[in-house]
Amino acid sequence: MGRDRLASFHYRRELSRNADCAEALWNLGRLYFRSHRWLQASKTLRRCLDLGFMFEIEDTVDKLGFCYTKLGDLRSYIQIFTTYVRIFPRASWAFANLGRALLQAGDYRGAVLRLSRANKLGGTKSAATELSRAKKNAFEQSKRCRFLVSHTIA
Repeated sequence: MGRDRLASFHYRRELSRNADCAEALWNLGRLYFRSHRWLQASKTLRRCLDLGFMFEIEDTVDKLGFCYTKLGDLRSYIQIFTTYVRIFPRASWAFANLGRALLQAGDYRGAVLRLSRANKLGGTKSAATELSRAKKNAFEQSKRCRFLVSHTIA
């Protein structure tokens, strides 16, 4: 209702009384997200998920991914999406996001696996394009490894 400061005060007060109140964490995390406070949003939303709060989990994971992107924390981004796809193995959007992150991290084999899964579940054109890029990079990486092994042995 436009009274974010007052709401934030009450959520923090509730958390001072009960640090494991997932609903207060979720609401406070969304307020932080809306005000572009990425670090605070990521900490509260992550704590909320760690407590097992599943209400609007897709939105929460998406917001966490956005926070980690803004913070440049690729490892946490990969971790949160890996956890999510274990719980929801038919979420093509999450497999696509995870595959893109693994591609960016240089884990081409992992990227190929996740982007292939995203395509099988009804992926998008961009996921298919990134899948071909991941396959090409994986092939190049395996060629370099074979070259190094053959020259090291000789």
